[in-house]
Amino acid sequence: MIQFFLSKILAEDMAMHVSGPQPDHAVNTKEVVESPVGADKPAVTLLPVMTWYAHRVIIARRKCIIIMEATSRYAMVFCGMKKADFEHFPDLFQDRLWREVFAVCEGIPESDISQLSATVLNICEQQRYQIGHDRSVTAHIKQVAEHLELMVRYQGETLPVDRMAAFEFGVSVNELLRKRRGDKDYFRPVEAFQDLCGELISGDFIAVTVKDIDINNKLREKPNHLKSAAKNYSHSRKDGNVIHVDFKNKH
Repeated sequence: MIQFFLSKILAEDMAMHVSGPQPDHAVNTKEVVESPVGADKPAVTLLPVMTWYAHRVIIARRKCIIIMEATSRYAMVFCGMKKADFEHFPDLFQDRLWREVFAVCEGIPESDISQLSATVLNICEQQRYQIGHDRSVTAHIKQVAEHLELMVRYQGETLPVDRMAAFEFGVSVNELLRKRRGDKDYFRPVEAFQDLCGELISGDFIAVTVKDIDINNKLREKPNHLKSAAKNYSHSRKDGNVIHVDFKNKH
């Protein structure tokens, strides 16, 4: 399952996906969220496989969603969002997550490709949307928004509306060093996200917490392979155990 915590402003656009009674303010998600499963059944704690935080900003007069995975701080952007895009966001997210996993997590053994593909698609089948926030993640989302606005408003770049442009922007922000509450060292989100890909393959991801991710020795030279990741995956198809990613076309 994918757990999304939305800012109040984004929840207005995605009201069709928000489930259960919502507070009149964004709750601190450090508190465990329990969900009732029926009037005659006790509340149960739903354990997500991935937790993402999301916020909506307006840049160049167009709505943009910035989402960030809580553990790795890996960010994605969805720009130029329209009403239909908000309505179909669960499908948009599943498609983007699948593509970015295979574009970013290079070097996956061929024997693990099918399993990883199936796992990513499977965990996206159930997505829960609630209002909530985490101060640390929110601060990093704000930094991504500032980079996006700087690029478009002051550097004259085009808003990254299509998937390829959005991925390329993500490459730049996910290589920036970040630090989570309680961490001693800085780390790069893209490297932490690659670690999570390994957890998805091993099946141990559900037990992973922020502190479990090893970020020691993450201050190595800025990786160059991400700059050409999209070029290395030119088609979205499966050839045996090989998956090629095309950010431009949906198949």
